[in-house]
Amino acid sequence: MLAPAAAGLALLCMYLYFHRDPERAPPDAERVVLAPADGKVVKLRRERQGPLGGGEHHVVSIFMSFRDVHVNRAPISGVVRSVRWFKGGHSPAFTEKSRRNARCLIEIEGEFKCYVELVAGLIARRIRCYVESGDRVEAGSRIGMIKLGSRVNLYLPADLDFNFHIKEGSRVRAGETVVASW
Repeated sequence: MLAPAAAGLALLCMYLYFHRDPERAPPDAERVVLAPADGKVVKLRRERQGPLGGGEHHVVSIFMSFRDVHVNRAPISGVVRSVRWFKGGHSPAFTEKSRRNARCLIEIEGEFKCYVELVAGLIARRIRCYVESGDRVEAGSRIGMIKLGSRVNLYLPADLDFNFHIKEGSRVRAGETVVASW
């Protein structure tokens, strides 16, 4: 009789732990880009194309394990210009194959245009987007959530002179860690 109750309690605790959404205090600084996700930076490099083709971009990829908070936040203040959904597979989010996974691409335009790409992982099958085209967002505000372990890609324009404050392997917190300044 105790075993089913204990299992149910354990599942409830895991559910509550996974869906936690702590308040975050963005730093009081100007001209900074904040981390859009909690997790480990698995890629920081310049790539020839952005998420929709076009010119060069800096790409910051953050892998979120099941222990990380999965609420995603706006890296800059601005207006959401578009939200695009792409169907795809469910490869492990920490691999390059995840580029073909199901994802949601949020375009934010502030002092410059950036993209936040929420990528579903092997187990993650649901992406919730809290914003839509035309919404005004403040740096650090909630923009979405990916259920279970996943990846978030941040695309910044390569023609701006960014000073990166993180490197591959860094741990970051959404809405608090400064990824770059310009």
